[in-house]
Amino acid sequence: MKIFISWSGTRSRKTAELLRRWLPLINQDFDPFVSGEDISKGGNWSQAIIEELNQSDFGIVCVTPGNQEKPWLLFEAGALSKQVDNEPTLVAPLLIGFKGKRDLPPPLGRFQTTLPDQDDMYKLVKALNATCEPNRQQPSETLKTVFHKWWDDFEMPFREIENSHPGHPAPRRSPDEIMAEVLDIVRSLQRQAASTAQAAAETTNAERTNATFKTRAASLATAAATAMNAYSEVKNFGFTMLGVGGNPRNPSQPTLKVTDQQGGVNVEARLLGLREMLQMTGINYDIELVDPVE
Repeated sequence: MKIFISWSGTRSRKTAELLRRWLPLINQDFDPFVSGEDISKGGNWSQAIIEELNQSDFGIVCVTPGNQEKPWLLFEAGALSKQVDNEPTLVAPLLIGFKGKRDLPPPLGRFQTTLPDQDDMYKLVKALNATCEPNRQQPSETLKTVFHKWWDDFEMPFREIENSHPGHPAPRRSPDEIMAEVLDIVRSLQRQAASTAQAAAETTNAERTNATFKTRAASLATAAATAMNAYSEVKNFGFTMLGVGGNPRNPSQPTLKVTDQQGGVNVEARLLGLREMLQMTGINYDIELVDPVE
């Protein structure tokens, strides 16, 4: 079972590497992936990482007060929260250096967060175990025994990381600054996808199939990440975003499912304004207005 562990910054990276070593001790079916470089510094995505994102069954995002607004982290969380055949990839932000779960704001705060204490980490391990194929899952009692056996192997190194990197909250940036940086990443990926498509025309059939897959992976990651950052715009126009799906009439066009929070007041004008704002992201969204669930 593939687990993508996202990080940004030294403190976050060390925790991600600790998880990569520790998780397979709990269940040998756990297959964690941690990028060997902080791509947020260079902004140059490798195709291998895009493929890992799209092949992963579970995502853990190592969040600190200093990296919670990093576009790279938001992008990966958005790509991990994609849906394939209506099956969502589970995403769990691991809170490093936060006092409580309420201290992490949206968009990452909308996921089911995990504190690095024994109770919450056991819940995370249970969720990971439940995501495995049935014949690869640890029985409940065995999982509990193995977790407690290896808990010190996580807790003690993690305390060392915390003691050596106390960290401080980074200055908060405006939504416009964050969105601008995210759009730079998205446009970079779109350029990579276009380049891949052009190269596919000059390859053999087998290579062309592989290039097509990579293009689709880049497209999925781009749509998911941009949709994640559309969350704030949807809210600004008085709607709540319920999810992201495909448009059966146009498979390449993502659909935002939203519900109105203002009782239908000027709803058409607000939808028009939302569509125009989202067009600035470079992706032509289809917006589906649905009734709120009572």
